[in-house]
Amino acid sequence: MSHVTSVLRAQLKDIDFRVSSDFSPDIGEAIQRGEIDLGFCRLESQPDVSYKVIAHEPILVILPADHPLAARSAIDVRDIDPDSFIGYTGTPHVLRGIVDRYLRERGVVVSPVHALDGIATGISLVASTGGVTLLPAYVEPLLPRSLVSRPLTGNAPVIEIAAGYRADNPSPILQVFLENIDQLIASKAKAAGIAQTSPDSKPPP
Repeated sequence: MSHVTSVLRAQLKDIDFRVSSDFSPDIGEAIQRGEIDLGFCRLESQPDVSYKVIAHEPILVILPADHPLAARSAIDVRDIDPDSFIGYTGTPHVLRGIVDRYLRERGVVVSPVHALDGIATGISLVASTGGVTLLPAYVEPLLPRSLVSRPLTGNAPVIEIAAGYRADNPSPILQVFLENIDQLIASKAKAAGIAQTSPDSKPPP
């Protein structure tokens, strides 16, 4: 949100700026219905909704800090116990589709007993069951100390984050945002670069 407010800094004092959180499919529907002017979500298939991709985030392995695989600097998905893998409900369908395809291409068949419907549920399930799942990199700051993230070996999948809006929305503030969206993309990329080069963000050898 700091990147968004920096784009709209000059307009903030004159607008009613409200922030809410929801599942990605629901955000896409709210944009389509005109209930919100701008949403950050996955590329949800909604009529009359346009998207501008602002970031590509790698998908990481999320697991307990004391898990045997946590000692590795990167994890081969084929080494994850299929029975310990935490799957996905139909709600995060974009993430589920990406991970399902990634597993299928590597001949990995999982047998999830538990399924997450959002980031918070996923973190809770890993912490409470000792299982393992795959989530976008933006969850890293949300992880409790008992959990860690590790990159996948090889060509890891990525997931897109996009700004969604209706092209027919006459809001002048939305137009200001869209005219300056490249600034947001650059800020996001710069922040990601700093995080990637930070010693604290690297897993132990």
